[in-house]
Amino acid sequence: MYQLEDIIENFDLDKVRKAVIGEPSAALFTFDITPCQQMVWRCIEKWLARDAWVFKIEATEEHFTHFNGVAHGITDLRGTIVRPFKTIEQAYVGKTFVLDWKTSRATLDKTWEDRLFDSWQWKLYASYYGAGLVFYRGVNDRDDTRELILEPPPDVSAETEKQFRQILEYRNTLINNREMPWPRNMPSACGAYGRECKYQEDCRTEGYVRDYVPVSSVNAPLSYSSMSRMMLCPEKHRRYILEHQGTGPELADTEETARGRAVHRGLEEVYKQLALLQNEGVL
Repeated sequence: MYQLEDIIENFDLDKVRKAVIGEPSAALFTFDITPCQQMVWRCIEKWLARDAWVFKIEATEEHFTHFNGVAHGITDLRGTIVRPFKTIEQAYVGKTFVLDWKTSRATLDKTWEDRLFDSWQWKLYASYYGAGLVFYRGVNDRDDTRELILEPPPDVSAETEKQFRQILEYRNTLINNREMPWPRNMPSACGAYGRECKYQEDCRTEGYVRDYVPVSSVNAPLSYSSMSRMMLCPEKHRRYILEHQGTGPELADTEETARGRAVHRGLEEVYKQLALLQNEGVL
């Protein structure tokens, strides 16, 4: 197995640092970028040498649409398992893996693992790629890391398609019926995830935006984030659609998500370089 000190000289770490900084934006520079760079380095120290030995990297930040346009996703890292490891049995060699990075300010404990296990995100990845294993890698600004490895159940594709299709049909019914507002899950959703919803006052005062979601939006697939938001509070999802029409991928709208994107950019650059080094036969 590789040791980090033996392979790190092949990587352009200046490019990694620049990737973490990204394009200048108001959201990015409201906080110190140093902890994000430190989290990227912590992941490099913890996993890069092992990944270079165990995985063949095939794609980073890869967009896909699944179930005939029902669901949309973005994978952080995809490839093939080429060697066994302590936590990866020989039976998985030759199978596809998908890996997702998770930044957090919380403790990376059993509760963190349970939330990920209960989500539909990894099931969507597994269903689309036929993955043998899905990896979640967590890192926080307290220097903690944690890995969760999940094996998809045999019926993962049918189960996941049913979930996404039901929510899509609910959303499209509200769009086609030109409903306004959409159902408001008050007060349960207003303070979800420890943050007050920015639309809460509008809902209280009936000051919601009086615009219909364009009928053309029925053609838009659901991402995991949009499905979760739709289930949490349909009106919140309606407002999100209206705010972000034509803006492309979902945008970071909190400091926490902006931090996460900074770390993701750095790790994407690291693993793009790893894929190139593997393709060139250096590693």
